Amino acid sequence: MPYAIIPAMFAHSVTTLMSSFTFLSRVFRLSALLAAVGVVLVLGSAVSADLPGGASCAEPAFCLAQAVHALTQQDQETATGLLQGLIDQFPGTPWAGRAELLLGKWYQEQGDRQAIRYLVAAPLHLPAVGDYAHFYLGEAGMKGGDYNGAATAFDLLVERYADSLLRPQALARAAEAWFLADDCRRERERQAQFLSEYSSHALAPAVLLRHGECLQKAGDTPSVVATYWRIWTQYAASPQADDAAARLERLRSEGVAIPELTAEERWVRAKTLFDAGQYPKAVKACEEVLKGGPGGLHREQARLNLGIAHMRLKRYDDARASLEQLVKSGTNGSAQEAIVLLARIFLRLGLDEPFLALAREAEAGRFSGEAKAKFLMMLAAQHADRGRADQAIQTYQQVGRREKPEGLAAEGYWRAGWLLYKSGRYEEAMRSFDEAVRLQSDGPVRLAALYWKGRSLEKAGEPQKAATLFEALCAEAPLTYYCHTARTRKGLGEMSRAVGGEGGGVSFSGLDPQDRAVTADVHYQRAVELRLVGLLREAGEELGMLPGRIGGDRGAVLWLASRFKEVGEYHRALKLVQLFFPDVIDRGITGVPPAFWELAYPQGLLPVIQTVADHGVDPHLVAAIIREESTYNPAAVSQAGALGLMQVTLQTGERIASRLGGEAFNPERLFDPIYNIKLGSRYLGQLAERFNRNPIYTIAAYNAGPDVVAKWAQQLGGGDPDE
Repeated sequence: MPYAIIPAMFAHSVTTLMSSFTFLSRVFRLSALLAAVGVVLVLGSAVSADLPGGASCAEPAFCLAQAVHALTQQDQETATGLLQGLIDQFPGTPWAGRAELLLGKWYQEQGDRQAIRYLVAAPLHLPAVGDYAHFYLGEAGMKGGDYNGAATAFDLLVERYADSLLRPQALARAAEAWFLADDCRRERERQAQFLSEYSSHALAPAVLLRHGECLQKAGDTPSVVATYWRIWTQYAASPQADDAAARLERLRSEGVAIPELTAEERWVRAKTLFDAGQYPKAVKACEEVLKGGPGGLHREQARLNLGIAHMRLKRYDDARASLEQLVKSGTNGSAQEAIVLLARIFLRLGLDEPFLALAREAEAGRFSGEAKAKFLMMLAAQHADRGRADQAIQTYQQVGRREKPEGLAAEGYWRAGWLLYKSGRYEEAMRSFDEAVRLQSDGPVRLAALYWKGRSLEKAGEPQKAATLFEALCAEAPLTYYCHTARTRKGLGEMSRAVGGEGGGVSFSGLDPQDRAVTADVHYQRAVELRLVGLLREAGEELGMLPGRIGGDRGAVLWLASRFKEVGEYHRALKLVQLFFPDVIDRGITGVPPAFWELAYPQGLLPVIQTVADHGVDPHLVAAIIREESTYNPAAVSQAGALGLMQVTLQTGERIASRLGGEAFNPERLFDPIYNIKLGSRYLGQLAERFNRNPIYTIAAYNAGPDVVAKWAQQLGGGDPDE
C-alpha cells in the first residue's frame, strides 16, 4: 500500500503515525474509511471548477500538459484551474492523482497549507509516485512549522518505499524534523539509521551536526566532541566541517578537553580534502600530516598530494620543493611519479637545466615502465620546443620501440612522424606513421597517422596513392574530423560518402517501450509519471537507475538514451551513445535516423544558447564546445577546477563576471547552465576577437589558453589549416 490510510488491520499504526497532523485528522479518518469501501474521496470543492475559458477538459493528457506549461510560465491561475478541473472531472483516476501531486507540490513551495489535502490524496490515485507525495507532504509540514507531522510523513516514506531514491533525504529530513520537534530520542534513532545505511551520502555531515546539538541538549559532552570531531575529519570537505571546528573551539574555550588529531585522522582529513579538489585546505592538511614523526604510514602519499595540490594552485616553487624531497627520500614508485611531475613543472616554466638533470637520471636507469615512457614523451617535447628536432624524433621513436604501453608507443611514433613530415622527410614520416597504425588498431592516433601518411604521400608527389589512402580512411571512419578534412583536399570532392555498413542488429525504428522488460522497473514507472507532471530533473534521476539493468542490449540502450533526452538529461543520453555506439558515431551505418544524431550531438540547449550567448559567437560552436568540454553535464568538474557546461575556471569566470557588471561573482553559479553559458560564450567571443575570428585558433585557445596558442601560431602560422 502506498499510504497508511487504511482502517481495520492498520488502524492502530495509522492513528499512531498520523496523530500529529491534528489539523487534518478528520480528513485522514474519512479518506481511510472511504478508501476501504471503494468510494473515491474528492478533496476540494464539491463543484467542478471551470477550466480557463469555461471549457471542460475533454482530453486529460492535453489539459495536464497545459497546466505544466502554465506553471513554467508562472501562470498560477491557469495552472490551478486546469489541475483542479482534472481532479473534479476524473476523480479517483491516475489523472486526478497527477493533478493532486502537482498541485500539492506547488502549494507546498508557496507555503500554502492547501498542499496537505492534495498530497494526502495523491498516493491513493497515483501509487507509482507515492514516495514523492510523502516527501512533499513532509516538506509542507516543515514549512508550516508542524514538525511532528513532517517527521511522520518522512518516516512513512522510509518505512514503505525501500527502493525510493528519496529515502536518504527523507531519513535525513526525519532526523531534522524530530530535532525541531524537540524529540531527541527519535532524532538519535533516525540519525543512527541514516549513518548505518548512508554514511557516504552528502547529507551525512549535516545529519551529524544536528545530532551534535541533540547531544548538547542532553549534556553528553564527550559524545558531542566525538561527533564534531568525526565531521572535522571524515567529512572535512563538507560545508559543515568548518562549523564543527568552530564549535569544537567554543567547547575548548569553555574548558572542555579536545583531543589532538591522531596520525590516521590527520591523513583521513588530508586525503578527503585532496580528493574533493579543495587544494588550499588540502595543502594545510598535508603539511599537518608531514609534521608527524618520520616513517609515518602515509607520509609519502601526503608529500605527493602536497606537490600535486601546489601544482593545481600554480604554486610551482612550492610544488618543486615538495616533489624534490620525495625524489630524494621516497620509495621507487613514489619517486618515479614525483620525477614525472617535476618534469612537467620544468617544461611549463622553461627550466632546461633541471629538466636535463632528470633526463640524466632516466638514462641511468632511475625510471621503468610507464613512468619512463611518460618522461621520454616530455623529454622529446622539450627537444622539439628548443628546436632540437632530430633529438626529439629519436626520443619519440624510443618510446615507440618500447611498444608498452601501446597507447603511448603509438603516440610516440605518430609524433615522430609529424616532426619528420614538418622537416620534409616524407618517406621516413610514412614509415613512422605505419608503425603507429600497427600499434593501434582503433582510436584517434590511428586515424591521425593514416591521415598524415596520406598528406606525406601528397608532399612526396604521390597524389593518387594519397587519394586511395584517404578513401580507405573514410571507409573506416567516414564521420570523423580526419575524413572530413580529407574530403576537402583538392580533387577529392567526389570521394564516396558511403557510411560503414549495417547496424549490427540494432533497429533504429519502432523501439516500443512496451517491448522492453525494463518498463516494468519501478524507477522507469516513476520516471514516466514524473515526466508527465513536468518534474524532469526528478524523472532523469529515476531513469539514471536503469543503465545497469539493461545489459548490453544496444536497442534498449538507444531507447533509454531517448528517454533521457526527453527529460532534458542530455549528458546521460550522450554518455550512453558514446559508450555503446562509438562505431556509429565514427563510421555511421545504414538507416541511422536524425533522432540518433540528436542524441550524439545534443541540440536541446540551443534555444538557451541563442538567448544568452555572446552575439558575436556562433551558437552551434558553443554547443560543440559544451559537448567536448563537459559532455553536457552541468555539474562537471575538471581536475584543474574548471566548472560546469563550458568548463569555466574560477579565474576566468571572475574576470568575465567583473566586466559584465551586476552582482558579485559566485563560483557556485557556474553550475547554473544559463550563467555558465553566459560567461563561457563571452570568453569565447573575446578569444575570437583576439585571433581575428580564426575558428581553429579560437577553439584551441579556449582549451589550451590564449598565450600558448599565440606562441604556436607565431611558430607555425602560414601553413595549411590542418597543419
